Amino acid sequence: MDHVIYVLDELRVLPGRLADVRSLVRDPYERALTELGMTRERTWIAPAVELFDEPTDLLVLWSINDTAAFWHARRGSMADPRVVEFWEAVTPMLAGRNRRIMADPDEAAPFE
Repeated sequence: MDHVIYVLDELRVLPGRLADVRSLVRDPYERALTELGMTRERTWIAPAVELFDEPTDLLVLWSINDTAAFWHARRGSMADPRVVEFWEAVTPMLAGRNRRIMADPDEAAPFE
Protein backbone atom coordinates (compact mmCIF):
# COMPACT_ATOMS: atom_id res chain seq x y z
CA MET A 1 0.00 0.00 0.00
CA ASP A 2 1.68 3.22 -1.16
CA HIS A 3 -0.57 5.65 0.66
CA VAL A 4 -4.10 5.82 1.96
CA ILE A 5 -6.67 8.26 0.66
CA TYR A 6 -9.47 9.25 3.01
CA VAL A 7 -12.92 10.44 2.02
CA LEU A 8 -15.03 12.24 4.60
CA ASP A 9 -18.74 12.45 3.85
CA GLU A 10 -20.29 15.26 5.89
CA LEU A 11 -24.07 14.90 5.94
CA ARG A 12 -26.09 17.66 7.64
CA VAL A 13 -29.12 15.65 8.74
CA LEU A 14 -32.47 17.33 9.31
CA PRO A 15 -33.97 17.00 12.81
CA GLY A 16 -35.57 13.62 13.49
CA ARG A 17 -34.02 11.91 10.45
CA LEU A 18 -30.69 10.65 11.84
CA ALA A 19 -31.81 7.02 12.27
CA ASP A 20 -33.18 6.95 8.71
CA VAL A 21 -30.01 8.41 7.23
CA ARG A 22 -27.78 6.07 9.24
CA SER A 23 -29.82 3.12 7.99
CA LEU A 24 -29.38 4.23 4.37
CA VAL A 25 -25.65 4.77 4.89
CA ARG A 26 -25.30 1.16 6.12
CA ASP A 27 -27.29 -0.26 3.22
CA PRO A 28 -27.18 0.41 0.30
CA TYR A 29 -24.36 3.00 0.45
CA GLU A 30 -21.76 1.17 2.53
CA ARG A 31 -22.41 -2.11 0.76
CA ALA A 32 -21.83 -0.51 -2.65
CA LEU A 33 -18.74 1.43 -1.58
CA THR A 34 -17.23 -1.64 0.10
CA GLU A 35 -17.63 -3.59 -3.12
CA LEU A 36 -15.83 -0.73 -4.89
CA GLY A 37 -12.83 -0.99 -2.54
CA MET A 38 -13.66 1.59 0.12
CA THR A 39 -13.63 0.82 3.85
CA ARG A 40 -15.74 2.67 6.40
CA GLU A 41 -13.27 3.59 9.13
CA ARG A 42 -15.38 5.67 11.51
CA THR A 43 -18.75 7.34 11.89
CA TRP A 44 -19.42 10.30 14.16
CA ILE A 45 -22.21 12.72 14.95
CA ALA A 46 -21.58 16.33 15.82
CA PRO A 47 -22.47 17.56 18.26
CA ALA A 48 -22.13 14.37 20.31
CA VAL A 49 -25.92 14.02 20.70
CA GLU A 50 -28.68 14.10 18.12
CA LEU A 51 -30.36 17.48 17.89
CA PHE A 52 -34.12 17.75 17.43
CA ASP A 53 -34.36 21.49 16.78
CA GLU A 54 -31.56 21.87 14.20
CA PRO A 55 -29.51 19.60 11.92
CA THR A 56 -27.06 17.06 13.31
CA ASP A 57 -23.88 16.38 11.33
CA LEU A 58 -23.24 12.76 10.43
CA LEU A 59 -19.58 12.33 9.49
CA VAL A 60 -18.55 9.13 7.73
CA LEU A 61 -14.84 8.48 7.14
CA TRP A 62 -13.84 6.08 4.37
CA SER A 63 -10.39 4.85 3.40
CA ILE A 64 -9.09 3.74 0.04
CA ASN A 65 -5.74 2.00 -0.41
CA ASP A 66 -4.15 4.07 -3.15
CA THR A 67 -4.67 6.33 -6.15
CA ALA A 68 -5.67 3.55 -8.55
CA ALA A 69 -8.23 2.26 -6.04
CA PHE A 70 -9.54 5.81 -5.55
CA TRP A 71 -10.22 6.27 -9.25
CA HIS A 72 -11.75 2.81 -9.52
CA ALA A 73 -14.14 3.63 -6.65
CA ARG A 74 -14.89 7.09 -8.04
CA ARG A 75 -15.80 5.82 -11.52
CA GLY A 76 -17.65 2.83 -10.11
CA SER A 77 -19.75 4.86 -7.69
CA MET A 78 -20.88 7.20 -10.47
CA ALA A 79 -22.23 4.20 -12.39
CA ASP A 80 -23.59 2.13 -9.49
CA PRO A 81 -27.39 2.37 -9.27
CA ARG A 82 -27.27 1.72 -5.50
CA VAL A 83 -25.20 4.86 -4.99
CA VAL A 84 -27.52 6.89 -7.22
CA GLU A 85 -30.56 5.55 -5.35
CA PHE A 86 -28.89 6.31 -2.00
CA TRP A 87 -28.38 9.98 -2.90
CA GLU A 88 -31.92 10.25 -4.27
CA ALA A 89 -33.35 8.79 -1.04
CA VAL A 90 -31.14 10.64 1.43
CA THR A 91 -31.05 14.13 -0.12
CA PRO A 92 -34.55 15.15 1.08
CA MET A 93 -33.43 14.29 4.64
CA LEU A 94 -30.41 16.60 4.49
CA ALA A 95 -29.92 20.30 5.08
CA GLY A 96 -26.65 20.01 3.16
CA ARG A 97 -23.67 17.83 2.44
CA ASN A 98 -19.98 18.06 1.75
CA ARG A 99 -17.23 15.65 0.79
CA ARG A 100 -13.56 16.03 1.61
CA ILE A 101 -10.85 13.96 -0.02
CA MET A 102 -7.74 13.85 2.15
CA ALA A 103 -4.30 12.28 2.46
CA ASP A 104 -1.42 12.41 4.88
CA PRO A 105 0.93 15.15 3.63
CA ASP A 106 3.95 13.13 4.82
CA GLU A 107 3.15 10.29 2.45
CA ALA A 108 3.88 10.32 -1.27
CA ALA A 109 1.69 12.79 -3.17
CA PRO A 110 -1.40 10.64 -3.84
CA PHE A 111 -2.50 12.18 -7.13
CA GLU A 112 0.84 12.48 -8.92
